[in-house]
Amino acid sequence: MTSSDRLDNNAGRKGRAWELSGPRIVKMLVDLGIFVVAVVLAFLLRFDGTIPEQGPLLIAICIQVALKAIAYMLIGLQRRSWSNLTFRDIGGIMGLAAFSAVAGTLVLVLFGPALGIPRSIALIDGLLTGLMLAAARALARYAHEQSVASVVGPDYRKRVLVIGAGESGALTVRELLRHPETGMKPVAFVDDDPSKQGQRVSTVPVLGKLADAPDVILQKKIDEQRDKQKSDDPKDNPKKDDAGSDGNKKDGDPKDDNQKKSEDGKQ
Repeated sequence: MTSSDRLDNNAGRKGRAWELSGPRIVKMLVDLGIFVVAVVLAFLLRFDGTIPEQGPLLIAICIQVALKAIAYMLIGLQRRSWSNLTFRDIGGIMGLAAFSAVAGTLVLVLFGPALGIPRSIALIDGLLTGLMLAAARALARYAHEQSVASVVGPDYRKRVLVIGAGESGALTVRELLRHPETGMKPVAFVDDDPSKQGQRVSTVPVLGKLADAPDVILQKKIDEQRDKQKSDDPKDNPKKDDAGSDGNKKDGDPKDDNQKKSEDGKQ
């Protein structure tokens, strides 16, 4: 493949990334509605449930929606999945909210008094926009997970006991809960850490220590166990070097050979 062909393919992929499918258009319209509703709610909160004049409201909607649309496109929220919401996506939403609040406040500091728009509108609008965008995506993810679970049939999934409620165990539980099509349902943890006893990790309870595993298996009718207590830290799993773990030198060390030859020469 020539360089020009590769450039054409890359350009095609970039173009497809900006294509507007039906679901993407619907999501963008929902976000646009949130942009507008957040400004209206900001006015209602600022003026105790009433809107004194329509003119300042319409001007504020134009200003704030324009600022949010700029941040929306720069961050690329229109290309992000709702059903697979992550903390990175939440960070993008908070970035949009912060940009609209800061930039909107600066605009209203300069022109707000002449337009009759309080400076606090931008801050309230930014907070409401962030909360509403995050809530819409959280609901979409919840609905997606529930629909998948209903198709799989949770009653037929294997009941899993996860051994170790650390980061690895929590990650395993989150993935199993998000993907019920695996046919496994985490129902309990066991962990020797006293601080985790009685707590819930990713909504799954820690029901005892490792020694209590047989009782938990009987109580919760466990079908399978997942051991996630082993550490991935290299310090906990040291590797032997070429000289051996006891520090002895390798066979055939050049220094030993030279010393032996010198002794043979003296003899």
